[in-house]
Order: sequence, then structure tokens, then C-alpha cells
Amino acid sequence: MKTHVEWSHVIEADEIGQDPMSMTITPDEHQKMALKDRLGVTDILRLDAKINITREQGGYIVRISGTIHADVFQDCVITLEPVKKKVREEFESFFADRTQAVTFVAASKRLKYKNNDDELPIMDEKDDPEPIENGSIDLGELITQHLSLALDPYPHGEGVFYENGDEGESLRQPSELRKNPFAALQYWQTDTDQEPSE
Repeated sequence: MKTHVEWSHVIEADEIGQDPMSMTITPDEHQKMALKDRLGVTDILRLDAKINITREQGGYIVRISGTIHADVFQDCVITLEPVKKKVREEFESFFADRTQAVTFVAASKRLKYKNNDDELPIMDEKDDPEPIENGSIDLGELITQHLSLALDPYPHGEGVFYENGDEGESLRQPSELRKNPFAALQYWQTDTDQEPSE
């Protein structure tokens, strides 16, 4: 993980026992300010994560799961007006001390593809967990990464969208689209269409 993070909430791996752990974490106001720039949002009204931590596979693998709740403001990609977005994202991550253990699945696949000179396929995170660095896991950074992936990359206000093929009038409202599609024809009349005056 990064050496400097906007929101750091570190848990030491040695503190994670065989009994499951549960906690809720949330950034303070200073951390929220820093997170706004990183996440590309205009404001963070709420951000918290309910986290469950367990050990698996004989205690060598740390499983971290839970749910992220966030209320943020993002700029509409069409109008540039702030739009409130609610995020509820479930996540799951796995960590291990690579100096102590490598999962059997990961070890066997690496050996197989090394001998065959093939490209190693992408494995499930459970089979190829993230390394525990310096004996600790930064839960704040972990939540930030998952939240970043959960945010809408193209936020827009309700009922506002692009109309393909119309660059001059790309912004449309549903009320405009419900109008009689032939209404504009009443204004479409050339000189040749007019009856000659007597």
C-alpha cells in the first residue's frame, strides 16, 4: 500500500487472533478533506465502514470483509452541478504474511506455469492474498480503495442525460421528450410552401 495515505487506520497483524473481530471506522473531518481530492468528489457528507476480521486456513490468511456506507457530492458530467450520491458497497479482501505462508493453490499454479513457461493466470484474491506490509494492515486505505471503485465514474443528475448525435443540444429533460414529436413541423414552412397571394 501507499506510504502516505489520506485516511489511515492501522491494525497490527499480531492483534488479530483466532476469534473474529468487528469494528466500525470513519475518517475525521481533516481526513475527509484530503479524501475529496483523491476521490474526485466535491464533498463527503458521510463515510463509514462496518468491518469483520477473521483468520482462515489455519490462521495464515486474514480475511477482511464488511460494508461501506457513503454519502458524497459529485459534479454532474453534463451540467457540472453537484449531485448527491449514496454508496453502499460490500467488500472482501485477503491478506497474508508472504514470509510465513503462501497458499497451496498459489504455489502450485506458480510452479506449474513456471515449468511450462506460460503466463500466470489471474487468481482469486483468496488464493493469492495481498501481502501484510510491516506487520500491519491499513484499514483506512483499504476502504478508500474499495470506495474509489464503487463511485459512479459518470455521475449525472436525475433525468439528465446525453442525446447521441446531437452535439448542439446534448442536454435533454424528459418533459421535452414527451412533447408531440410533430410539434416542430408547424414552424417548418418555406416560401414555396405558401399559397400565392391573390
